[in-house]
Amino acid sequence: MRPKRFVEAVRGLEWAEVLDDQDVRRVHLLCATAAENSADRVLVGFRVRGPVVLIVWAVIEVIRLGPLEGKDLPPGLPPDAESYEGWDFRLGGLTFAEGQTAELADLDEAKPPQLKDSPAIQVSYPGRVSWKKLQRVTEQLFDS
Repeated sequence: MRPKRFVEAVRGLEWAEVLDDQDVRRVHLLCATAAENSADRVLVGFRVRGPVVLIVWAVIEVIRLGPLEGKDLPPGLPPDAESYEGWDFRLGGLTFAEGQTAELADLDEAKPPQLKDSPAIQVSYPGRVSWKKLQRVTEQLFDS
């Protein structure tokens, strides 16, 4: 997948564009669990193929919207406003981590230091990509 398309898809949280069905479910479960546990953010690490560990971390902000009212609920649910909480998610940014070896013993090792406490999963980058080009495209798209 070309870097620009990847960054645009992740920016829009269009997981089906960059992940297979199983990994899409894993991301959704991570986000749902984060909302239930009142986490501020989650990390989705896209491992890029290379001679060393290369991970593009998508930092997903978890935003509590509060109790939902009857008009905001899907049809068929009882309209008990205190029973349903609303949550939203948005991309807080992309950050890059580069390891020293090809092995990753622990996912926490690869997390950015300021995000060590955030729940995370690792998935594969869809296809091959130049690490430097991916970084350049990310900078360009986030600066615009």
